Amino acid sequence: MVLCGLLRITGAFFDGLRTAPVYQIAADRHGGFASTNRQAADHIPIKLRAIGLNVALKKPPKEPIPNLFPKETGDESDRKKLELLSRMEHARWCAERYLAGWEFGTPIDNDEKIRLKINKFLVPWNDLGDNDKGKDLAQVNAIPEVLNMAGYTICKSGDGT
Repeated sequence: MVLCGLLRITGAFFDGLRTAPVYQIAADRHGGFASTNRQAADHIPIKLRAIGLNVALKKPPKEPIPNLFPKETGDESDRKKLELLSRMEHARWCAERYLAGWEFGTPIDNDEKIRLKINKFLVPWNDLGDNDKGKDLAQVNAIPEVLNMAGYTICKSGDGT
C-alpha cells in the first residue's frame, strides 16, 4: 500500500528526527534520505498490522490521533507492543542498509562510514544500547503524528473505511 501523501509528510517528519551529524553529512553527499523515508512510510501499515491495527483515511475534521501507547498507563502489554514495533523498525532499517550494500563495522569517522558503507549498528536488536534502541522507539512513537499530518488515522484491523 503506497500512501502518497504520507510519504511526503513522513519524509519531512523523519528528516527532522535525523539530527545526528552523520545524517547531515550523508544528506549533503547523497541528496538526503528520501528512499529511507519512503521505506519507513511503506512499513507503517505492516507494523500496525502486527499489533492488530491498520491505517485508514481520516474523515474530516482532522482530530489528533491519541498516542498508540500512553506513557501514563504503564501497561505491560503496551510496553511489549512498543518493543515489538521498535524491533521491527530496527530489522527494517538493517534490511534496507544491507540491500543498499552496507556492512557491519566500526568506522574511524563519519567520512569513512559513508564512503565505505559501514555501520556499527547493523547488529541484532538485543546488541543495541538503550540510546540506540531509543532511535527505533522514536520512529514508532512518531507514527500517530505522521499519519495525522497526512490525513490518515489508526483503527483496529477490519474497522478501516
